[in-house]
Amino acid sequence: MLKTIDTYCHSCKQKTHHKILFSKEVNKDCDDEIYGSTEYCIVQCCGCDSISFLRIDFDESWADENGNLIPVLSSYPYREGHAEPISSWLMPRRICEVYCEALNAYNNNCPILAAAGFRATIEAICKSKGIAGSDLRVRINNLQKKGHITLQDRDRLHTIRFMGNDSIHEMKAPEEKDLALVLEIVNNTLNNVYVLEDKTRGMEKTISSFKNFLQALAIHLFDYNSGDVATLKDILNNDRRIMDEDRTKFEAELQDLIRDGGYTKLSLGQINASGKQEYIVL
Repeated sequence: MLKTIDTYCHSCKQKTHHKILFSKEVNKDCDDEIYGSTEYCIVQCCGCDSISFLRIDFDESWADENGNLIPVLSSYPYREGHAEPISSWLMPRRICEVYCEALNAYNNNCPILAAAGFRATIEAICKSKGIAGSDLRVRINNLQKKGHITLQDRDRLHTIRFMGNDSIHEMKAPEEKDLALVLEIVNNTLNNVYVLEDKTRGMEKTISSFKNFLQALAIHLFDYNSGDVATLKDILNNDRRIMDEDRTKFEAELQDLIRDGGYTKLSLGQINASGKQEYIVL
């Protein structure tokens, strides 16, 4: 009987030497002929001392070219390649539930259910962000248009949609390496949309929406009096949170809003000698 064995350690996240603290062997028989056995073991990692349960299966049909039986090891509570959830408490509850169920299917070697679950996780993200669309394809595209994800992330999410559709409609199990990559994409998306958003809440960020631009503009206008004339660049005082390419877009939207009477803190003045639009503070 073995005294030590190399097996996966869920704490070390790799194969390590384990001491076998206790074992019980049960023979497999059929018509009074023994054709294999299963050994149930309690083992302790020689590196971190964590204790786990190990099942070792031997079968006469599993042998190498020399006739030596090849043991099949199953480690509990976690198998090799077990994936841990990211900071799920920073996600909305419904998304956390769907994500954790999909991850549970992944960790328990249920690839079809896992692929469908990861697809459902993307559906849940779109719903939580109020993204409309006739189907998931449209909603993923709109998620990118609303600025929640990048163009590259959009294309990666479509990969999840393709795999999920194959699993749901064709009952097609994805390959293990592809499913692992999909999990990485899901984790990256959740991390960017929820986890990092929460962790960086108090940090200075770029102003990327017109709504936030108007809020920043209102704050800068506190330094001006009614009747003052200035360019938008002067009013914003080179606010570093507004990127140059966004400033041009926001200014065009601001001018349209002023012309339509939708913005009442500024009016359009003259074009100065430098070709810049001036504004009159109201």
